[in-house]
Amino acid sequence: MEAGIEFFEQAIAVDESYALAYAGLADSYSLLGFYRHLPSPEALEKVCWAAERAIDIDGSLAEAYNALAYAEFILAWDWAGAERHFKKALELNPLYPTALHWYAELLLALGRFDEAREHMDRGHALDPMSLSIGTGVGWVSYFMGQ
Repeated sequence: MEAGIEFFEQAIAVDESYALAYAGLADSYSLLGFYRHLPSPEALEKVCWAAERAIDIDGSLAEAYNALAYAEFILAWDWAGAERHFKKALELNPLYPTALHWYAELLLALGRFDEAREHMDRGHALDPMSLSIGTGVGWVSYFMGQ
């Protein structure tokens, strides 16, 4: 993640209007917070800054809304905000596997297992080689008693 952050920062240094690089930066900080390599408040601050910068540049970028949603879910425990931003990401790009995966994780946490299964399966169909989405399929099955 730290190497990824360096590359995203290099891309931004070349082009400050490269919204996707800001979204990637936000994802990287979310995961550093999730894996506890950064304290949650610090990670959340960095995610919000990068995601909001991406949205300011390109309000139609699903990746930016997804990054913000994931941070709200795992770092801020703002599940209503997370759901709103996941839905926005999927409205902008209904074929975005990571948004389907991460939204399914939120749905699992909310006990909405059938919806979680639907979203995780769609994400898996779009990206069948993703180890994390494949693992997510297993988690959905586990929580559904299957």
